Amino acid sequence: RAENELPDNTKALAHLVLGSRHDLTGPEINDLITDGSDDRGIDAVFIDEKASGTCIRLYQFKCHESEKALERNFPSAETDKVLSFLDDLFDKSDLLKKSCNPLLWQKVLQIWETYGCGYPDVEVHFVSNGLPLIEPQRDRIVSALSKYNFVTFHETSFTVLIDLLVGRRRRAQSHKLKVVDKQLFERVDGNIRGVIATIEAEALLDVISADENKTHINHELFDENIRVYLGSDNPVNSDIINSAISDENALFWYLNNGVTIVCDYFWYPTNVRSPTIEVENLQIVNGAQTSYALFEAFNRNPDITRNVLVLVKLFETRIDGLAHKVAIATNSQTRIQNRDLMANHAVQKKIEAAFAAAGFYYERKKNQHADKPAAQRIDALRLGQVVLAYHLRLPERAKTESDKIFGNLYDEIFSPQHDAEYLLFIYKVYQKVERLRDKVVQRSRLNINRLAGEPDNTFLVYGQYHVLFLVAVLLEKRVIRSPSDAQLDSVIDEAVSIVRGRVSSKNEVAFYNYFRNPRTKDRLYDTAWVQQLSLFQ
Repeated sequence: RAENELPDNTKALAHLVLGSRHDLTGPEINDLITDGSDDRGIDAVFIDEKASGTCIRLYQFKCHESEKALERNFPSAETDKVLSFLDDLFDKSDLLKKSCNPLLWQKVLQIWETYGCGYPDVEVHFVSNGLPLIEPQRDRIVSALSKYNFVTFHETSFTVLIDLLVGRRRRAQSHKLKVVDKQLFERVDGNIRGVIATIEAEALLDVISADENKTHINHELFDENIRVYLGSDNPVNSDIINSAISDENALFWYLNNGVTIVCDYFWYPTNVRSPTIEVENLQIVNGAQTSYALFEAFNRNPDITRNVLVLVKLFETRIDGLAHKVAIATNSQTRIQNRDLMANHAVQKKIEAAFAAAGFYYERKKNQHADKPAAQRIDALRLGQVVLAYHLRLPERAKTESDKIFGNLYDEIFSPQHDAEYLLFIYKVYQKVERLRDKVVQRSRLNINRLAGEPDNTFLVYGQYHVLFLVAVLLEKRVIRSPSDAQLDSVIDEAVSIVRGRVSSKNEVAFYNYFRNPRTKDRLYDTAWVQQLSLFQ
């Protein structure tokens, strides 16, 4: 709660679970939250779009504030709320618009737009730091959902949260790892042994699979790993999968860090070519991304992955805490992100020094100035998004392609030609627009009715970068290089009005999709140009 400056513990629980399960950042999670007045029992909606298909994840959170309350079961009243919402959602009921707050209504529209290719998979999650639903209530919701064969129900209660954060008790397990040829090296130091070996990818898949057909993964083997699988859409994992199924997958051993395993005991015969290592109670403490990605690669193309070789480091020890130390050390040596690579670039240091002279703390590295006032911190990624929308006139890419800001768009965004005064100015514009957006979000969660004659600016939740784009266009058309605060506020109001006018002409549009469409920017530009011409007539 403190780290994300959240208003209550329920929001903190949502951030904890969504961040841990789906590798989402604070701002990304905030965009999922629908909790508030008229939320129909739905506190968060995560529309997970992957190459394999879309999955709608609906979350209901309950956070108990006292130890005594932890003994309470999940409130059964929430069952009826959620079932009623799902019936209206799948029937595309006209009642939803009137019964949902604006944030939830936008999620509903976004979900409905996924119906074109049939119903997506839907997961309903009840999350609590107390006890789960009582058995009759759980049976009732499972039975009610059974009429929808694309919906599944999941509960996360106190004990599951502990498992998520700490790890669960595991049953004793034995596995075998067949070594390729004699590619094995052993080292012994007192009460710890280690082996470095090469194994076939299929041998690793045999170990991590929960069934003979390799349709499910035995997640218990990753309890000591400090990371969950980040999904096939993660750039690193996508590279691993492509490397495993490419025509050059013989290079996989050289390009991948392999997996690190700790265990209670291992044994293998000596003086044997291609020995089989027998392992007791193994845990994969580093290499979850490699393991899961190889599992996905195998399910895409079982034949080609048989050529893949994997490097394995295996440690036998019963020293308390060593598995944790190994997990921390090996996971600290993971692939460096593009942002990290560019953190010490000369332009980044120049921006930091220039902003410091103006009283701002520029964060070349994530959370570099976490101890400083939030109002004076400027994150490098956020500045990149602002430049992308305002200067490069690419608002639709400011959110959807933020991963490229420190990649192939870097030289354009962080051009040495930008002086600090210009960058501070456009960031000031962004802050003004963001304050308008924050007000809309707050009112939407409370579902406060607009006053008579008050404009509807709900679109700002998703369209703030398009407003920023229009401000740049309007200032340029009017040749206003150094606007006063009053002029700037007036132009921002006009930009908001233009976007609102375009959106109001759309019949129940999902703003999330609308502002991802490149044509939206062009239409807004045309409207702004027409209005500009009218000023001279």
